[in-house]
Amino acid sequence: TIRINIDEELRAVDDLLQGPAQFTEKMTEQFTIDLMKQYGAALEQFVEAEEKISPSIQYMIWPNGSVECISTHDQIVNENGEYRGAIFPAAEIYRHRMQELTTPLIEALAAQGVRERVAVDFLATRDGADQEWELNGLELNIRKSGTTHPMEWTRLLTGAIYDSTSGLLKMDDGTEVYYCASEYGYVRNDISSSVERFLDAAADAGLLFDNDTKEGIQFHLLTNLSIGKVGFTAIGHTPERATEFYNAFFETLGDSSHK
Repeated sequence: TIRINIDEELRAVDDLLQGPAQFTEKMTEQFTIDLMKQYGAALEQFVEAEEKISPSIQYMIWPNGSVECISTHDQIVNENGEYRGAIFPAAEIYRHRMQELTTPLIEALAAQGVRERVAVDFLATRDGADQEWELNGLELNIRKSGTTHPMEWTRLLTGAIYDSTSGLLKMDDGTEVYYCASEYGYVRNDISSSVERFLDAAADAGLLFDNDTKEGIQFHLLTNLSIGKVGFTAIGHTPERATEFYNAFFETLGDSSHK
């Protein structure tokens, strides 16, 4: 545990930043090394690759300290790296390796008293289809994340249970469940004026979740229709089926002026 006197640190920073000239003069190589020895440092590396994907893995640390992997996802991010949704599960080619890398970390956190949900974001990269994916850990989140509610709704709606061995959701009869979730589904102006109008349009398009087939779209953040968007989780029994529902939202209900 590191204990820091905040007032002293603020004064030290203030002294450093008295002016650009003074700051530049003080920031010599040795001065920087001394600061790192005293306080430590976080180093960042820019990773370049032909292909980049942002997978994540989620765990539950139970009250007794036991650790359980509860999901993996390939995150949907925009060109600025901002989270927009997720695909369950993460690609098979690296999701088991991701679990192997992360489990010791989560167990260490559990030993320190951390409980409840923990998620780790990765950057998966490779330089061509003939290359293996390289996994780089990016971020640790000791909280619920953007992938929490799609997973929980899918489990509740389908009754599926996560199988950590295969990394898949499976129903009692063995049927597999997949989903694609979005936080930013922009809606056509003509159907965004009310929740009723929007849901009627979704029903007419055959997109609403069906309790009999256990497939379809579960919508959330419906109050955001007032600003022209909703969140949704597209659920299917194959990856292709989940993607079909996901794409159908944008094709039939979405506002084409937004990407």
